[in-house]
Order: sequence, then C-alpha cells, then structure tokens
Amino acid sequence: MPEIRWNDMLAKAVGGRVVFMVCATTGLNPKEDRLLAVSWCTPTLPARTLVRRTPRELYAPTQEIHGIGDDMMASRGMGDKKIKEELEAAFGDGEGMVYNPAFQSAFLEQIGFRPRLHDLPLFHKAAASLMVFKSFGKGLNRLEKEILEACGKPNGFRRVCETLGIDMDDFSLLPSENAVYALRSLWGTLGQYRLQVPGLGA
Repeated sequence: MPEIRWNDMLAKAVGGRVVFMVCATTGLNPKEDRLLAVSWCTPTLPARTLVRRTPRELYAPTQEIHGIGDDMMASRGMGDKKIKEELEAAFGDGEGMVYNPAFQSAFLEQIGFRPRLHDLPLFHKAAASLMVFKSFGKGLNRLEKEILEACGKPNGFRRVCETLGIDMDDFSLLPSENAVYALRSLWGTLGQYRLQVPGLGA
C-alpha cells in the first residue's frame, strides 16, 4: 500500500483549493463583538487582508491587538457584500484550514459567508500521534470527529507554533496575517508525517 503525506492526504480530501484563514475581531463574543478583518493565504499565494468598514469607536479601543488603525480603515475599509464576494472567489470550491473553526465561522456568519472550515492544529495533533484512524478517506468532518474522540482537543494555536519553532511575531505584518502564515507553516510540518490510506494513492 503506498504511503502519502498528511498534508497531501488532506489536500486530496478537500479536492479544491486549501485556504488558510484568520478573522480579526473587536472581541471574543460573536453576538456582541464585530468581525473587523479577514486574512487569508494559500500554500502558494501570499496573505491578503480584507478590512470590514467599521465605526472608529468599535475598532480603536483594541487597535493594539488587531493592528488596524484609522489610515488602514480609511484606505481599505470595505462593505460586507464586497468582502463576501472576494472570499467566495478566494475559496472557490476549496475549504479552509484554520484554528478554532467554530470561532472563525461564528464571526464570518456576520457577513453571510459560510465556508467549510477544518481544525488544522487538530490534524497536526493526530499526525504527531502516529495513530491510524478508521475515517481516513471518508471525509474530513468524520475524521475530525474521530480524532477528537481519540486524541482530545489540540493545544492552543500559539502554543503549538511555539513548540514547533514557528514565528508568529513578525511586527511588519498584521497579527492576523502572521497567523495565516503560521497556519501555512504548520501545514508544511504535516509533510514529515506519512500514513497508508487505501484508495488515495501516493
């Protein structure tokens, strides 16, 4: 039976474009706080950030966290419809590899964008465990459920990156752009783990 790398297996399961995506928000509660920006990249395309037009009183108090200030909002602020259209074009028929997908999905709901998102740190935890899962080749949602039952939740994203030596503190970038590049680096580390999956090929 041929071996396949974990990231290649996940890419085959997605079948379309793999997108790394992170939401910047004004807080942690999607019912009370606001989606402020979405950063995304792919395994080959550089990061891009879509800034959501937002009143100053909502983004200014947390600028030190998300890095979006008056100049950026004035020059790059976009309406919800435009952001949704650009994200739909970016994803195409692909799926997202993110951290804390429930959090990202809840804030994306504010602009009506509902992509298929998967927990990349969870997949990394599974790969590093060297375990074999019955759901290989049967859909990523089933695989994620089985991994959670067998391995439990992954460590926090920053802790995972620190353990692997992935830098999340390039101060020339927005924090959300740092995070999508860190996701891409985490994706790359999956290439060192190989497994045997019937029917997927090499």
